[in-house]
Amino acid sequence: MLVIGGAANSLYGLGGLVQDEHFIPEALLFGALTFWGGVNLVIGAIQLGVALLLWNGIPSGATLGIFVAGVNAVAQMMAIGAYPAWSAAVLAIDILVIYALAVHGPQEAA
Repeated sequence: MLVIGGAANSLYGLGGLVQDEHFIPEALLFGALTFWGGVNLVIGAIQLGVALLLWNGIPSGATLGIFVAGVNAVAQMMAIGAYPAWSAAVLAIDILVIYALAVHGPQEAA
């Protein structure tokens, strides 16, 4: 799920950077659409990196995953006005990631 969230954030970030016509930049809480595109692109890259940590069974990846998913959830709530459906979907993924990592933690590498 963290890989899906990271990929979704990366796509959302790229769309914001090119200022796609599907976004509503006037509905943002603050900042410009390119700012939020950059933020989502960076968070997406970090999420993909944390997913690699979890894939390799590194225990600190669970803590980092919960933190990054929490930060992304706040960022999605702040940018929900620009593209509500996408932000709500990514927010739901973040909630699932936080739940999974908090309850099950990292799995041992096979």
